Amino acid sequence: MKRFVFIPTLFTFLCLAQPKEAIEFQVDKVSGTILNSATQKPVYGVKVKLLSGNNELKDSTFTDKSGYFVIELVGYVWKPKIRIESRNFQLFNRKIQPNELDSENQIVIDISIDPIPENERIPLIGKKNMEHRAETFFIEGNVFYYATLINTGLSAERVIIRSREAFKNNDGTLVIRVNDIDYDPVRCYVPQIGQYENLTSIMEEYFENPVFKSSGNPVFLPNKVLEPSIIFGTVRDKETGSPIFGAAVKLFGIGNQRITDKSGKFAFQVLSAGTYTLHVSPPLRSLSKQMNQPEIKINNERGVWLRSDQYLVQ
Repeated sequence: MKRFVFIPTLFTFLCLAQPKEAIEFQVDKVSGTILNSATQKPVYGVKVKLLSGNNELKDSTFTDKSGYFVIELVGYVWKPKIRIESRNFQLFNRKIQPNELDSENQIVIDISIDPIPENERIPLIGKKNMEHRAETFFIEGNVFYYATLINTGLSAERVIIRSREAFKNNDGTLVIRVNDIDYDPVRCYVPQIGQYENLTSIMEEYFENPVFKSSGNPVFLPNKVLEPSIIFGTVRDKETGSPIFGAAVKLFGIGNQRITDKSGKFAFQVLSAGTYTLHVSPPLRSLSKQMNQPEIKINNERGVWLRSDQYLVQ
């Protein structure tokens, strides 16, 4: 009788001992080239999205004339995947696995996508091309910088994006509206290839003829005008997804500690590049524990805006 009790008990132990599926892992850079599967030629102007497993948009971009795309400084993502959208090609999805990343948390993905027959394509509707493309560089929850030339030189304000819209004024000029405030695109700098690049400089690549007047602003913001790097996130209950108030979050590497607010949020300012570890202690009288302790790599002491949500389990 004892033998029959032992076998299911051992089986249960072995099942519980299996490693749990990773909640999230760090993705620093996703790049690659997209080709037309029928012609093997580069595909220009298709939208590339980086999504989490629950289809939350983390970042997006468009391919250039050589079919190349790059998305950088994404941060920690739960079950990340690439989605490619175009009215002329079939929808394409591809999951990214942790073991595909190199030692720098980067991955190069070369993809072939299948064209849709012309008689089956959906006609263009909605916003004009310029406004639609401009909006893709302003992801809710991310940041951009707004530059100002003053007597002492160039300065820039970091803006956290809560809402965004791109539209044209009556005179045809493009306007970027973020958090109900209108911004001149000539002075907007968005994350690109590890730096903050002028929006109009990026946009010019998508149109055959110039659409913006020369501003005299630098193409990339100098590092010295960027704000110190930030690591932030939300502590949640793994089962319910609810935010956890009163959890203690410690960032090993700088020794600071934060207590999560009623929304479960925390944030740390990082003043030097390096590798850091987040440790979360549950609120008093709670028996839950942190699901994993991620290492976070910060490549620059300025400009990084990295989100890493943490989960507690019973």
